[in-house]
Amino acid sequence: FDLMTIMVPLICANQSSHHYPGQCSNPESIGSNNTVTRVVVEVDKRFGDYGRCNICINGTVPMSNPPQPCVDGTYHCVCGSWTKTAPCNGSVGLEDISYTFGYRKPHK
Repeated sequence: FDLMTIMVPLICANQSSHHYPGQCSNPESIGSNNTVTRVVVEVDKRFGDYGRCNICINGTVPMSNPPQPCVDGTYHCVCGSWTKTAPCNGSVGLEDISYTFGYRKPHK
């Protein structure tokens, strides 16, 4: 789950090129039976690694490195760095995106 999932139907409503490749074909975000009426997120401070969770497409877990096989339509989460993935531990994940994308030092 991420907030972008809620915004994708609006972002992809027109056919302009302001979205990322594949974003408007993600079955997790654009499925015909998706309905979001309210999102409430409540967590404590015991965060784990951020999990990049996606539905298996073309027999490969998305964002896994090295690529991991899977059954299309099943749900998988990948943790760790982009160059060396690791299993997720099941806790709620946190990622400082400013630090991840090189904009500033880590948040303490």
